[in-house]
Amino acid sequence: MSDTSTNLIREERRPARWLLLSLGNRSRHYGVTVKLVALVAVPLALFLGMLAALYRNTLFDRMINVVTLTAISSPEFFIAYILVLFLVANAHLFPALSTVDQDTSFSPSSGLVGAEVTINGVGLMHSTQVTFGGVKATTFTVDSDTQVTADVPTGAKTGKIGITTKGGKASSKTSFTVN
Repeated sequence: MSDTSTNLIREERRPARWLLLSLGNRSRHYGVTVKLVALVAVPLALFLGMLAALYRNTLFDRMINVVTLTAISSPEFFIAYILVLFLVANAHLFPALSTVDQDTSFSPSSGLVGAEVTINGVGLMHSTQVTFGGVKATTFTVDSDTQVTADVPTGAKTGKIGITTKGGKASSKTSFTVN
């Protein structure tokens, strides 16, 4: 006899009290969620059902059916992806989880206006601004999550290189010298 069938036979011999206690322990964790869902879903279903019955064979009835069937047949993860797309990526309602590391480095250590400077760090993928001594770089390229390339802007001053992302701001420990 296999282990699985032996375990099933053992489970069948346990008293019903054990089964009820086991289910009770699990339901304690889900009880609040189930009650909240029922509190919303049952009245909503009754309301939509009554409206569909009142406006039977109309465009409104068909719309309720389409929305209801779509909601039932769409997996939760698909709806979550759509919400993330619109609420996080497009609307920017939630901040980024990644932040810029304070240990950003750069090379070369000095250069003329228009020179290309490579900035290295962590969490640079969503960089929105690069500054040289407080002056915004007009041209920069995000190469990867760990590297950004920027041109020294006109009017740049000797000072720290700053970088801003959706997750935060950081500046270099050492200064960049504008020649």
